[in-house]
Amino acid sequence: MKSPKRLSIILYIAAVAAAALLAGSTHSEKALWIKITEHGKVKTTIAITEPIARLIAEADKEHLHFSSHKDRDLVTRQMMKDVLDGKKSSVKEKDAEDGTEAELFMKNLDLPGSKGDKSKLILETYEDGKRTFRMKLGEFEFESTDEESGKSSKNDFSWKSLLPFLSKTGGGVYILDHKDNSEVWLFVE
Repeated sequence: MKSPKRLSIILYIAAVAAAALLAGSTHSEKALWIKITEHGKVKTTIAITEPIARLIAEADKEHLHFSSHKDRDLVTRQMMKDVLDGKKSSVKEKDAEDGTEAELFMKNLDLPGSKGDKSKLILETYEDGKRTFRMKLGEFEFESTDEESGKSSKNDFSWKSLLPFLSKTGGGVYILDHKDNSEVWLFVE
C-alpha cells in the first residue's frame, strides 16, 4: 500500500500546515485515532480531534483515503461515525489478501496551542523527535495607494479563509509515520 493513497485526505490538510508539541502550552482533547498496520507492524498513526473528525465523517466526498487498498477504503465514514458516536469503542478492518489493517478508536490527544480570536495556524514537522520545520500563519493586511487617484485600499487576509473548518472547531491533526519516525502536527495556537 502506498503512503500517498492511504493518507490523501490527511496529506491535504497537512500540506497546508503541520505542528508538534510545544512545552508548557498543551491541552488535551478527545480525538479519533486511526492506526494502520502492515505485516504486523504499525506503519502510520493518525489522530484527529473530534470536531474535525466529525466534519470529515460528514463531508460530501465519495472517498476518505486514509488507507485505501485496491478498490476499497479500509477506513469508511461509517466506521468513523460508529466510534465518534460511541456505538463502538473501537473498529478494525483487515484486508484478507495482504493483512493490512486499520483500527479506529477514541483517545485523548495532548494538543499544543488553543483556539482564540487572534489565533495562528501552526505547521511543524519532526524527525526522530527533533523539529525540522515550523510555519506560523496569522492575519495579513495589505495596503496600497493608487498613484494617480491617491486613494488607499486595504485588504485583509487570514488563514481562517483557507481552513474555515479548523478556525471554527480549533483542535488539530497529528500524524506519526513509524517507518521513518517522523511526525506532522497541525493545530491552532
